Amino acid sequence: MQEQSFEFLYGYHVEFNQQMDWGALNNVVTIVKASNEVFCPNTTGAAFYFQTKDLPSHNLGASIRAIPSVDLGATIYPQSSFFFYGRTYVFKISGVKDYAGNEMEEFNFTFTIEDKP
Repeated sequence: MQEQSFEFLYGYHVEFNQQMDWGALNNVVTIVKASNEVFCPNTTGAAFYFQTKDLPSHNLGASIRAIPSVDLGATIYPQSSFFFYGRTYVFKISGVKDYAGNEMEEFNFTFTIEDKP
């Protein structure tokens, strides 16, 4: 709340001419108090409020479109080049996250090396 004081003599017309931004849909309380300094001083006042205007709103549409996925290739190098014929191996991929923190479910890929002909 901002308070402003004025001192004026009889016949003066005083206005508050500063522009202020009180925001949208706010109640602004205004208090007016006047006193005289005669033999028997008297003070009187009045208060009222007004509501500031709402900001205009429009029914703005929005579209949400999925971004197409991209096939991101990866090359997996074994720690050893020693594999056994006829054995089954499992690649386990886990802990993959995107920038938003979404985590991919664990993915297992199973393959078997063929026996030597």
